Amino acid sequence: MMTPFDSQLSLNKVWRRALIVGAISSVGLLSGQIPELSRNSLTLVFSSAAYAQSTVSNIEVTRFAQVVWEIEPTRRSKMKKIQDIVGSKDIPDIVCGIPKTITSLPSAAQPVARELCDKYVEVITNNKLTPARFYEISGMVSDPDLEHRIQLELIAIQKSKK
Repeated sequence: MMTPFDSQLSLNKVWRRALIVGAISSVGLLSGQIPELSRNSLTLVFSSAAYAQSTVSNIEVTRFAQVVWEIEPTRRSKMKKIQDIVGSKDIPDIVCGIPKTITSLPSAAQPVARELCDKYVEVITNNKLTPARFYEISGMVSDPDLEHRIQLELIAIQKSKK
């Protein structure tokens, strides 16, 4: 039986994974900032990243959380397909804005990676954010207050889906 604490841990794990992938996908579309994600260590390194110190409205928090919530099943599915194609090897880093990271995948995995990147753009825009703003908010999540606001919104979304 899942306890509320287990549910919170699971939600945090889903949120963090989706956030990282979302930031990477968004950056390649509209920004010159290039993040690198290592799947094994789950570290995100930004080369020459600069974030505006703007505030994030409550509606943006809601929209951001909705994107994270909606994209997670697709992200898991696409990453599993890529893993199945790649086999026992680790999945190389995928950065949507850097074609070489997609073309370095086996040819059968490349369309799957492109589909994932396309899905991010679709979900972000369907939730009335721009990829650039989604990326900007992603970069500000290290702020504990913003992270807490997003987590509360994710919990509310989870409760509304039951």
